[in-house]
Amino acid sequence: MRKRRHHYVPKFYLRPWSNTEQVFCLRKGIIKPIGLSDVGVEEDFYAVRDLTLEDIEFLRGVVIAQSPEGARPIHENLLSAFTLIAFANRVLHQDPALKDEAKNEIRKVVSNLNENYHETIERHLQDAIKCMLSGSVEFFSDALKAGNFLRSLGLFSLRTKGRRERMKAVFRIPLPGFDIDRVYSPMIHMLAVNIGGSLLVDRSRYRIVLLRNETTTSFITGDQPVINIHEACDERGIPREVEWYFPLSPKVAMLYVLVEQSHYELHSNASQADVNFYNRRIVEAHHDQLYGSSEESLSCYL
Repeated sequence: MRKRRHHYVPKFYLRPWSNTEQVFCLRKGIIKPIGLSDVGVEEDFYAVRDLTLEDIEFLRGVVIAQSPEGARPIHENLLSAFTLIAFANRVLHQDPALKDEAKNEIRKVVSNLNENYHETIERHLQDAIKCMLSGSVEFFSDALKAGNFLRSLGLFSLRTKGRRERMKAVFRIPLPGFDIDRVYSPMIHMLAVNIGGSLLVDRSRYRIVLLRNETTTSFITGDQPVINIHEACDERGIPREVEWYFPLSPKVAMLYVLVEQSHYELHSNASQADVNFYNRRIVEAHHDQLYGSSEESLSCYL
């Protein structure tokens, strides 16, 4: 089946805030319950576009060449998969004798390539979230699971609509034939591999903290649900350190923080001030949509 409705905020992630598969959504000053299939979604958002020679030059020169040596073969394989799309599209347009069935299969591959790739990586995040909601971070002691988790979390922080718009503002490169919209999909997969690998190497410097919320105010989330709470950035706007906040449900949130800078234990109770602070950070980071388990949880952000 050809997938056209691409979720940049997965339904499985929002389900803890939902009631009968609906979540309260604040958008354009209006709060209303909306089905999980109809939030954080855009048609063909992850559609793969033909890469030009200039696009490939950018990815090789700016991203791959500056990546860790061990990650470069992974990036080259990914780039090969994405450049095959241009070949597939040429076949579609240049072979009038091609049967409709074959054309439909090619269109399906072109449309689904990136979405399927996201879904594969999402499974690692889904497993980790399930574990954390049960109160455990046992997966993080396994290097393979930890690496998959860090990569998937890095991708989740980059794959959203708001992040795409902000990234476009940073990469204003006057290169004829280059388009950030075309390179964005392969680029964020490469960056996520780099982020995951770097954080895995430095894993001993970080800890996962599970914040339990027993206050009367629920954690909310948004269409940019993974945010970096370490604000210092370089001249390109790229964070110098990574410390993530990630709400998991109205009652549980994850912090991924530097050990030497954190006063939290593995299981910590969030104060009212903590909940207000992190909710406000979600509001500041969101692009278009905020999500909550009730209308009341969002009404103060109108």
